[in-house]
Amino acid sequence: MSVHIDKYIKELDRCLQSLPTADKEDAVKEIYSHIYMAVSSGIAEQTVLNNLEPPAKLAESLIAEMKIEQAQKTPGINRTFRAILSTVRLGVLHVLFVLIPISVLYLVQFALIGFGIICMFIVPIMILIDNGLSVEFLKYVFVFLSFFGFGLLLLSLMFRFTVWYSKGVLNYLLDSLRKARKSFQ
Repeated sequence: MSVHIDKYIKELDRCLQSLPTADKEDAVKEIYSHIYMAVSSGIAEQTVLNNLEPPAKLAESLIAEMKIEQAQKTPGINRTFRAILSTVRLGVLHVLFVLIPISVLYLVQFALIGFGIICMFIVPIMILIDNGLSVEFLKYVFVFLSFFGFGLLLLSLMFRFTVWYSKGVLNYLLDSLRKARKSFQ
């Protein structure tokens, strides 16, 4: 290959330093093989390089894609949020339709978790304190169990919805990154 392609690959390798070595090597080999196949099919080297994103942008895209894939494999609020933040370069619409809604969702989730905990523990304890362990308290056993069950149901539903929504967002982001990268190839 030419000096220009070697320069491109070295710059890409440098930009991917934040990745684990194996991931970095895989990404560089993938891009190198893409370039090699294009040049082998008769496309001029300069044309191939012009159709690729600059190494820094491509590295940013590859890193974001890997963060999204990690968040998909081991879901969690922290990994999901990091993956979303790594894709901010997709633009204003991305921020409006992905980052803000998922941030609001997480805030609502934390508020509902707090409400669920109140329903599960604090209200029943307050009823117990107000009435003591008397016959009068037995009237409130149903209320106690209802609040506990409602809180547990609320927490479970919110958790399931957040997992479902996060998976959808991660799939959308991964698809968007791949489409953006294909538009350069």
